[in-house]
Amino acid sequence: MELKSFQQLDFVLRIFKAESLISIETIIEEFKKNNETIDYDYADAMVRKLIEDGLVIPKPGSLPIGGREINFELYSISFKGKLFKGYENEINDSIAEARHAESIDTAIQANNKWMKYGSVGAAIIAFLYLLWDIIKFGLDHHWFAISYCHCQ
Repeated sequence: MELKSFQQLDFVLRIFKAESLISIETIIEEFKKNNETIDYDYADAMVRKLIEDGLVIPKPGSLPIGGREINFELYSISFKGKLFKGYENEINDSIAEARHAESIDTAIQANNKWMKYGSVGAAIIAFLYLLWDIIKFGLDHHWFAISYCHCQ
């Protein structure tokens, strides 16, 4: 089964959490053990991403081989990397957070709708009550008593 890119980054991060110093070649070999194949450039790009995110620290070094200094680069996990739960967990947390925010927004919209209808309803009831009071007052004071009788 081929891993997605964020799963590959999590896999590399687990390698770093298990080992103290790692080379790009070590990462490639660990992928081979997991029946995955990646090339040097892709492994290097993943390590650069982890460095960019502050999860891995480069540790340059050199060895004297055959009278010459051979430069190499090893990497180790940072403290932030040790605490990091993983990209997949971060994605899942982001999705859950977005769904929660969406449900809150839906509840707010529903509440706003009922507040709007409630306000309009209260205004109509207040108007009808005022109209009823005016009519009642008018009836009590004979404002509406119209006489059609022309009796002498």
